[in-house]
Amino acid sequence: MMIIFSTIILLSLLSSSLSKTSFPRSEKLPITDISRKLSYQAIAGYEPTSRVTDHAAIDLDMDIILQTLGTEFNDAFDIVAGIYSQGGNSKSYAKLTLNQPVTQVIEKGTNVQGGNGNNEVVLGKVLEKVNIGDSVLKFQYETSDNQKNYVKCRVGALPVENQDTRGCLKNSGDIQLGYTETYLSYLYNKSTDNLNKRTIKEFSSSAADKMQNCSGGCPYSDFEQFLTYYGRPDYGDHWVSSALSGTNTQFENGNANFGDPNLPFVSRAECAKKGMVYMNIYMYVIRELEDALDDCGSTCTLYNCNDDPVQAWDKGVAFYTGSLQGSNAGPGFGNLFYALADKRCKNFQTCGSNSDSTSGGSYVNQEIFQEFVVGQYNLLNGQCEEARKNKENIVKLMNIPLIQGTLRYAYKTGNLPADPQKSQDMSKEDAEGAVFAASILPKIHHCNPDDAKIILDNMYLNSDVTDFTAVKEAFERNYGCLGVTCDTVGGLVFGDGYYPDAEPCSDRFVSKSKILTKASKSIIAAVAGVAGALIIVLGVCLMFMAKREREGTPIFRSSGGIN
Repeated sequence: MMIIFSTIILLSLLSSSLSKTSFPRSEKLPITDISRKLSYQAIAGYEPTSRVTDHAAIDLDMDIILQTLGTEFNDAFDIVAGIYSQGGNSKSYAKLTLNQPVTQVIEKGTNVQGGNGNNEVVLGKVLEKVNIGDSVLKFQYETSDNQKNYVKCRVGALPVENQDTRGCLKNSGDIQLGYTETYLSYLYNKSTDNLNKRTIKEFSSSAADKMQNCSGGCPYSDFEQFLTYYGRPDYGDHWVSSALSGTNTQFENGNANFGDPNLPFVSRAECAKKGMVYMNIYMYVIRELEDALDDCGSTCTLYNCNDDPVQAWDKGVAFYTGSLQGSNAGPGFGNLFYALADKRCKNFQTCGSNSDSTSGGSYVNQEIFQEFVVGQYNLLNGQCEEARKNKENIVKLMNIPLIQGTLRYAYKTGNLPADPQKSQDMSKEDAEGAVFAASILPKIHHCNPDDAKIILDNMYLNSDVTDFTAVKEAFERNYGCLGVTCDTVGGLVFGDGYYPDAEPCSDRFVSKSKILTKASKSIIAAVAGVAGALIIVLGVCLMFMAKREREGTPIFRSSGGIN
């Protein structure tokens, strides 16, 4: 009886330990550094600890690009190419020509101020170091914490009707350096010399420096899969620029090359605009998360040296979501990856916290933002390895909308009749399927090159035929490798059911509890290890107690009482 009682106590303690071990989710986490500003504007419910309103505004470039490509006209691609490569809404700066070369070094980040011609002060900082003898100074405009009015000088390559010059420096005048009495006279053209350092093109064209050859963790593992598949670090820019210019792609290994350079307007438009988000910006989100991990110091805490990694993490959230979504979580609004996840969940019945609805926000976004929150907490507290698990979970979840997009357009081009109002033309759907496939094929190739070849043969631009079942089965064979399950991908919805042959597959050996995050797995593994150790100790104790009882010297003796 005493043995049984001791066993019950041990199992009770073990159960208590298990119940108290949990993976931090969306609850408010204990950030207590009073010197840190905690009131930055939220991004879809996520509370950044740094100012990233200017980063989130990259989606305003996309918004104008989408509007421009929404109507076919002769100059559309030229206008879009300008916005794509020169920007207009993010990291605005004025390129000032100084009247006299500088006689002292002006460091990057030095505070500067001038005027806008309406007796209003314009604040900023020096964008790039100015050396002795230089006569050009780049004045980066200060941004605010309010997303609606984050900056009041936006020109770049934007059409005139989309520009905002209220807060731009006047065409000539003086700027003051810091809080000194040093003034520099300048000239510039408000219409042509207000430029942008951050562009959608640069997200990909800078990949060699920022993702392949950088210090720290480069080449980043996710980027390396795309580099291997496409054979060039700027694969995204090459895809988009080729679509904008109407030329064929020239990937060294031939993967995902355009099937025909003489594409109709709609095909070029879809390849360009979707390529910008699902290839360029998508990978740069991952890059920022990796950069945060590179900067993370396990000996740091939120009181000293973890500002840099947390800011990089915040940037990743901003580039994932954009500015148009606003402060609140919920059904996606805008045109970046956050909005994509919410669009596709309606098509595949994977909305809601259980990934089983066609309404509400996507399961993908809910899970990703929980990972964002916990990752931020881990970085603030120097828990670098735990933050890496958060990043890996995010990347796995980001696979889902890309798979869904490819499957949706594979079915449209392979199984559905063309719209008779469009003269049997499926150019738009064909291009959408091709760019979705291009954005996920490197990961399939990393898992299984043969299955990647099956998907490519069916989904490349202007492919002769699309075998939806072959594409679907090729994806499904790699769900385990990609870290997704049949029920997180779902099936293509038609009314109250699914399109024929497009139902969700069945996870024969995978739990139906959606994606079990690696962080959760780590905790479970740790708890299982503790449980296993306790069981072993318990077994040894039981064996020892039984041995003592056989020898007539039991550990637990009767108190005696009255015989």
